[in-house]
Amino acid sequence: MPSKDEIIVAMEKLAIKLSMCHKNSETALFVDRELEVLKTCDGLAFHNKLQYFFNTVPVIKLSDGISFSEAEKTLWDAVFEYKQLGNYNWIASE
Repeated sequence: MPSKDEIIVAMEKLAIKLSMCHKNSETALFVDRELEVLKTCDGLAFHNKLQYFFNTVPVIKLSDGISFSEAEKTLWDAVFEYKQLGNYNWIASE
């Protein structure tokens, strides 16, 4: 079960890379904004905000029309590995 900290670290790496390569894109801005929100959430609120992120960011990326480098794609995929959190047991471990 991943911890909140593991997810935050993965998102921070993605946010840094996006800020470097796509500084003013809506995608980079959204990732930064949602990362800050997630840092302040715990328990079920964290899970709900994370699901919101997973549901929304692909749409924003598509609207932006940006293409990722191999490094960005690797970081994106690392974050999206957490999408299938399905059961809430990991929340209880926080």
